[in-house]
Amino acid sequence: MAPAALWLIIISVKNLKRNWRHITLCVLTVATILLLFSNASLWQTAIGPMHNMEKTNYPFSDMHARLRMADRAASGYDINQDFGNNKPLYTVAAMKWLGLNPSNKVPVSIFFIGLFSFWNLWLLRPQRAIELFFSLAVLLSPPCLMLIERANDDIIIYSFICAVPLLLKLNSNLGRLCAWVGISALVPMKYYPAAAYALLLHREHSSKRLTFFVLLSLAFLATFFFVIWQELTVIHDRIPVAAIFCSLGGRLLFDSMFLDSGVGKIWVFCGFGGLLCWVAFVLFRAEPRATRDDPLNESYFLLGSSILTFCFFMNGNWDYRMAFLIPTIPLVFKWLSSNVKKERFLAAIYMLSMLLTLWPEYVYYSSVLESDNRWVHQKDLHIASIRLKHAASWVMIGSQMLIASYVLQPDIRLIISDLRASLHKGSRAKS
Repeated sequence: MAPAALWLIIISVKNLKRNWRHITLCVLTVATILLLFSNASLWQTAIGPMHNMEKTNYPFSDMHARLRMADRAASGYDINQDFGNNKPLYTVAAMKWLGLNPSNKVPVSIFFIGLFSFWNLWLLRPQRAIELFFSLAVLLSPPCLMLIERANDDIIIYSFICAVPLLLKLNSNLGRLCAWVGISALVPMKYYPAAAYALLLHREHSSKRLTFFVLLSLAFLATFFFVIWQELTVIHDRIPVAAIFCSLGGRLLFDSMFLDSGVGKIWVFCGFGGLLCWVAFVLFRAEPRATRDDPLNESYFLLGSSILTFCFFMNGNWDYRMAFLIPTIPLVFKWLSSNVKKERFLAAIYMLSMLLTLWPEYVYYSSVLESDNRWVHQKDLHIASIRLKHAASWVMIGSQMLIASYVLQPDIRLIISDLRASLHKGSRAKS
């Protein structure tokens, strides 16, 4: 018994030495979240003016609103006429079917916060001091903390959609079909999960199977929008437009520069077009990477990058959606240790621009004082901070698109080769 116990102790000590950074990340993240919820006033330091000051709905104000609508819908009220409803009714219908109401707000919110935190702490396993610092800077950034404080629909989507790469890892028709079903089940909540269909391109070498999923996705989306069109027209005018404050979007840099709306749209179009040209070059002309990374890390990167790129150019998303940066980080850590200088540089640019997108606006707001429930700020400092944030967001999304292009490059080229071979074979058969 003694030798066995000694052996277990030695193994435990070795594991502790090897994983101490991951343990530190878990402890500090969980402790920070618990500390914030132990004292409501601390949230003003963490997320500034986005903290919910209405004590009746604190915490988890967005979850409270969703459960309240489910309760009203269960009593027969047409919530399409409720001015406060600006989302599709999918989550409301599901909560109504489960019999949930505002009294369930805390346990439901804790459940999804637990799932959200589990995925994050499972995905991020820092091996170096810089990786530990960066992981903490992202997990404890104001947008991620705001998502926790609000318990928004986005935390529900995140909690479920993070299972999709694991389904794709099965590398089978059933796994891909289940992944497609998982994405499709989340699309009615906020539409943007449809961008995750891009994951089906990954490690897909059959043009026939890819064509099937593309057609299936298009048919599903067409049917879905046909079914909800009446509802969508009712809530369309109530869907909030992203503002330069506490939002993320390609147009917001030009809004913060007070350019004419039409001129801003032209700049966004030119910027997006330029990035697409760069992506096309990487996909079809650039030299392939010497090695491929872990398929699971690549899938998680594509998950986060596809959703954020879609949201960025749709210009209708709030800061807490930047939580989808977290799945992209494991692959970036690998690139940061690459032997290829170009890959290290691209990963470093992406990481730096990520921090400059997540933090500057809130570093400023954490230093100002509140007076009469209004945030007092110096206009020049405020404008400078948000311009820095939105400029960095363009660099972040651009570098993210390039990394995703390198990840998908071999898949796209193999699919095109397979398609050409099939067409050539068909033409020869006819002749």
